[in-house]
Amino acid sequence: MEQSVAEAQEVTVARAIEQKHTSALISALANETAKIFQSAFVSIQTLDDAKFGKWKKYFELKHMIYLAYAYSYMGENLLAQDQGGTAVRALQESKKFYASAEKLCEEYASAKGAGLRAKPESHLFFRKLGPHVNRILEKSERENGFM
Repeated sequence: MEQSVAEAQEVTVARAIEQKHTSALISALANETAKIFQSAFVSIQTLDDAKFGKWKKYFELKHMIYLAYAYSYMGENLLAQDQGGTAVRALQESKKFYASAEKLCEEYASAKGAGLRAKPESHLFFRKLGPHVNRILEKSERENGFM
């Protein structure tokens, strides 16, 4: 159930980004999506890794991706509100979650259990995240230096 809700929510986040909704809205949607993926992970955490290991990594990976998106758009929103220092901190968190997601991409590829042999690191939605975080972080650091 949680997986279906989370994946439906993913579409909402992607459309919000595509339609250039406010950073605050995208951040909130991404944060809620991350929470749903975390809940899905917790619900199968005690199950056998031999059968559910790939699903565990999938949910954990998606949780990290959406936390990175949430913090990156939060940082963008804070920057727009002239809160440069707080924006930099949010974007540093985003970068940390993105790095965790990159590591989980590798772990997901080698995880045991049922599931597809997907390469999430090659998906456009994931590939766009790193440059987005870096671009907004650099802008925040630059503008924070002027203040």
